[in-house]
This record gives sequence, structure tokens and C-alpha cells, in this order.
Amino acid sequence: MKTFTIECVSLEALCEFNRLDIEAVFQQVENSDISFGTNADTLLTKGQLESILEHRLDWEGSENILISLGC
Repeated sequence: MKTFTIECVSLEALCEFNRLDIEAVFQQVENSDISFGTNADTLLTKGQLESILEHRLDWEGSENILISLGC
């Protein structure tokens, strides 16, 4: 079996790092086409989140990072 590792950051940590209101950002995600229902964890790409927010974010140089909505 082949395993893989992905680099993730929580939405809360990303908002804190970018000085964004987590409640407002989460509301925008909820109002988007992203569906996360009762999943324990949903991951967004950098492009998806920036598209939802219509705003470029500081990723501190991380290229292949995903944003976790569930942790």
C-alpha cells in the first residue's frame, strides 16, 4: 500500500495569520458552492478559498497546502 502526506492548515489559523474575521470567512465558505455537510473534515485548495473570498492571502511561501474546515 502506498501512502501520501499532505500539508494542511486550519481555517482558523489561516484567518488568524491573515488577520481575517473567522466568522465572516466561514460565512462566505458556507454561502459558496463548497459542500461539507456532516463530514468530519473538508479540505479546500488555496485557489478555492481565494476564489470564494475574492482576495489574495499570505501563505508564508507554502505552495502545496490545503485548508481544513474541520479541525
